Amino acid sequence: MANTKYDDRLAALEAQQKLLQEKIKKVKSQRSVAERKKLTNQKIEMGGIIYKILGRGFVEGDKERLSAFLTAQDNRGGFFTKAMNNFPDNESEK
Repeated sequence: MANTKYDDRLAALEAQQKLLQEKIKKVKSQRSVAERKKLTNQKIEMGGIIYKILGRGFVEGDKERLSAFLTAQDNRGGFFTKAMNNFPDNESEK
């Protein structure tokens, strides 16, 4: 009988542990979804800014040209990267 008391307590604690693990998994999943949504929104906003500055819609080859331009900017002194990393009103630093 003494063992039954401990077994019951142990079973109850294991059930609580299982529930907590499920809650942890759910919260981690929610955090992951929120982070993906935030990143997707940032990408959409960046694309909108690019097209606003270009003043035109998407043209075939734009992705390749933009990628080549940004990659080659290091050969031109990395001014874009320096400007983005040193801009005084950087929102990520707030």
